[in-house]
Amino acid sequence: FLFGYTVSFTGATLKVMVEATGACGKSSMCPVGSLIASLAALCAAVSSVIIGPISDTYGRRTVLVFNTGIWIIGYILIAISTNPWILLIGRGLTGVAMGIASVLVPVYVAETSPPELRGRLGSLTNVFISAGILAVFAEGLIKLNWRITAAMAIIPALCSYFAFVFTRRLPETPRFLILVRGDLEAGRMAAKCLAGPDNIDHERALIDDVIGKQPSNNGKKKEQALTKGERKAIFAGIGVVTCFVMSGNNTLQA
Repeated sequence: FLFGYTVSFTGATLKVMVEATGACGKSSMCPVGSLIASLAALCAAVSSVIIGPISDTYGRRTVLVFNTGIWIIGYILIAISTNPWILLIGRGLTGVAMGIASVLVPVYVAETSPPELRGRLGSLTNVFISAGILAVFAEGLIKLNWRITAAMAIIPALCSYFAFVFTRRLPETPRFLILVRGDLEAGRMAAKCLAGPDNIDHERALIDDVIGKQPSNNGKKKEQALTKGERKAIFAGIGVVTCFVMSGNNTLQA
């Protein structure tokens, strides 16, 4: 949700933010204003590249919890900004968080979902991105104050934080615990937590899916050829994302 919210945030608020913070003086737009609009995407490009190895070291859940703090701090800075420099720092932080979320949210969903539900649950990521985009433009349509629009983003970030920290249904992923840390027992406990006490099939599916990725006795992973349907699905997914990016849709929203 916050990914889409951040992508389109300046689309509904840029002009009034620039005027309120004096970023362009008496002009309605200037290079600083353009930087405010584009900085989130620039920072997201950097953070999305480096976050993979970091999540392999500290875990997907740990990094996602840390990322909620980045969202919160970034939008607080935007909401209270009185000059363009604070606004730029806030936009940069939300861009970093956006890049982290773009990589780790799909990974976390995939690694905590049973194979038969993975596609359907993974598609919800795009649904919530679209919901975030819609929310920003709806707030712009009713001419909500831009500081309130920024503050509203803190609510879903706090909900994510409390869901990770204060509930027991969002543990570290079994795949990370087993394949990266080599802790089979912790992976089983995480799978049991995700599946619930009465869903043995779900728990077994999560564990079997992970164990099937482990190296065989000779140290080599078992290779399995993709089916024709799987290859079509992969090419279709790549094609959709490529067309989406090449259309410049993110630029139009921002």
